[in-house]
Amino acid sequence: MQDIKSAGSSTGDLLKFAFQANDGPYSVNLLEQADNETPEGLRAHLLPRLKVISATIATRLDEATDNPNHFEKVQWFARYWNSQIPKWASGECLISGPGLESSVTL
Repeated sequence: MQDIKSAGSSTGDLLKFAFQANDGPYSVNLLEQADNETPEGLRAHLLPRLKVISATIATRLDEATDNPNHFEKVQWFARYWNSQIPKWASGECLISGPGLESSVTL
């Protein structure tokens, strides 16, 4: 939740997609409005946000390299992100790193 709150003025937009899981952590369905059918005008609005999110995930992945338990979680999320990002954003928003060549298993 801290990352969402630190996003500043865009927090209101993100909070409407936040939910708390049964085991406690908050989650945000960041790709709720983004799919391959997204209109061009909305794509232009979403792409800068998706770039910031993918950069944040990449940073978290890099920071977690010396903590195997945390790295595994961040790596899973990065793989999930890469498998869900719409094709129109994949050129700029895919995350690269160790183990990200394979897709996520749910």
